[in-house]
Amino acid sequence: MDKIIFRNGWLADVERGQLVEAELMVADGQIAAIGPNLATSGARVIDLAGRVLSPGFIDLHVHLREPGFEYKETIRSGTRAAAAGGFTTIACMPNTNPVLDSPELISWVQAQARAAGAVKVLPIAAISLG
Repeated sequence: MDKIIFRNGWLADVERGQLVEAELMVADGQIAAIGPNLATSGARVIDLAGRVLSPGFIDLHVHLREPGFEYKETIRSGTRAAAAGGFTTIACMPNTNPVLDSPELISWVQAQARAAGAVKVLPIAAISLG
């Protein structure tokens, strides 16, 4: 079992809307325990050094620019930037060239995003053709 314990930081309790001092254990990619002084046997310990640990952020208005404007940004560069900023999900706008106005283009964006592997991408399609 792969275990990681985050300690010496603050956890964002989104249900209560506050920061709490606690440790968090992740086992096999899932939150396994939250509390004080968690047992570290067999776990890798990450010292947060007073930082905040929170759920991933979601950005509902992102311009990935691809297809058509790759000189500004690509799906790969945009999703990596989002991940570096703590985002786990982004929704990209359809103002590309061609416009994201067909199931085929939406599928293409999703495939590119999966290949980039950084964050989940929710393409927003144009309301009309063109």
